[in-house]
Amino acid sequence: MTTNKNNTAVAKIEKGGFVALNMKEGELLEVFRANLGDETISPFDLPRIKIPTGGGSTWEVPTIDGTENVKEITGVIVAWRNCRGYWGEGFAGGNPPLCQSLDGKVGTGLRWEGDDPTGHICHNCAFSKWGSKMIDGAATKGQACKAMRRLFILQEDDLLPKLLTLPPTSLKACSSFFMAMISQQKHFSDYVLIIGLTQQMNADGIKYAVAAFALGRELSRPERARVAAYERMIEPLFLMSVDTDGAAVEPAPAAGNYQETEEAETEEAETEEAG
Repeated sequence: MTTNKNNTAVAKIEKGGFVALNMKEGELLEVFRANLGDETISPFDLPRIKIPTGGGSTWEVPTIDGTENVKEITGVIVAWRNCRGYWGEGFAGGNPPLCQSLDGKVGTGLRWEGDDPTGHICHNCAFSKWGSKMIDGAATKGQACKAMRRLFILQEDDLLPKLLTLPPTSLKACSSFFMAMISQQKHFSDYVLIIGLTQQMNADGIKYAVAAFALGRELSRPERARVAAYERMIEPLFLMSVDTDGAAVEPAPAAGNYQETEEAETEEAETEEAG
């Protein structure tokens, strides 16, 4: 057992164990306070895992020494949230969305000049409808408002989860995996998950990467109890609503991803139309 200058005890880590799960809740909070003081944390303060563009085969994972390219992400999903973002037709990479929703249900922002900035019901918004997406002035079958899913992934050596935002092209794979877990009476945070990448190509010959999910080892009963406690602790810290000052915004995705989502969105639109 080791102790830092602030007398924050760090429990001895068993081989193959998770650092955060081998610490008591009070110890974790003490570490946070020692390093952050009274500062608040948003999901966008977390290290972000990036999905590759152009059909790449490795994830970009941030580390203390820089970015590492890995074939697979291994960790426990301690929380997830659906979300949406609308950047308009002519968005530029790095710009915040004109309107966003951190729960996929209610959006905040100015979609057009003179728009009311709050309380947009995503389900009723014209930009969430199939066929609302415009590319170079031409209508497509996709959605103008980008549907995404944020996964909060805790890895073995981390006290804080990393944030992975799945684009539309990976939503079907993620939802199908979660549905398969339901059918087998499994909870998403009871297992170490392995997230790889597969390569697909749209009708225009553009390659794009899609997340591929697989089960790793099942957590022990004590580990599952600690994950549940960890989830309760981080929920008020990270899974907040949009700030009234608009600070909780996420930059636009890379332009390459914008084009690569077209095929997946078209296929889903055709499925919905057929139904």
